Amino acid sequence: MKMLHVLRGRVLALCAAGRTTPLSAGFSHCGGSPPALAGRQGFRRGARFALPRLTPRPFWAPDHGAKTGRDRRKRKESQMAQAIQTETAAEQARDHMLRLLIAEQNDAFRRCLGFAALWRDHHLKGRAVVTPGFEALPVATKSALMGKVINFTDFTEENDPWEDHSFGRVEADGAAIFWKIDLFDTAYTFGATMPDCACDPDQTRRVLTLYLPSEH
Repeated sequence: MKMLHVLRGRVLALCAAGRTTPLSAGFSHCGGSPPALAGRQGFRRGARFALPRLTPRPFWAPDHGAKTGRDRRKRKESQMAQAIQTETAAEQARDHMLRLLIAEQNDAFRRCLGFAALWRDHHLKGRAVVTPGFEALPVATKSALMGKVINFTDFTEENDPWEDHSFGRVEADGAAIFWKIDLFDTAYTFGATMPDCACDPDQTRRVLTLYLPSEH
């Protein structure tokens, strides 16, 4: 700014001395209008004209164009993150709903010990098996344990982390056993695809197993 004032003073001094040259081309860029001309000799002696006011942007001043671009990019990233979060929440809600359906089917299958189980008018096909350790228990103890399995409701975060009611532990007459329900395909060869096919009774076969803790 100091140099600008010095330059302006020199130009005014030249104008006062009559040693100026026409600067009409410069006024078209400055937005001003040239003073009255005296023939072809240039500006009239003593004429005053206004220099353009220059306001250069300091190097530390923000670049509004770049700022706008950054804001647009941040807004787009925020929208994408929100869309991903919404989609993830929807998938989690869907998986949770399917697991609740699987839990209902497992409960219906377990209460019948795998024989003629029904769930919402659908037959739940499968089988029940026992291990040699369970088979070696007294008949009365086995009957009491199977009754405990049928009426089991003590599901917690420890024994049912997936909330599908597929595992439990019961005791009777001083003996304890585990029970579990595994889901297979219709050929009992591979596990059922979770959770899409697992909740479809027509594509899933269940196996209820009763076994001792030592056989786990």
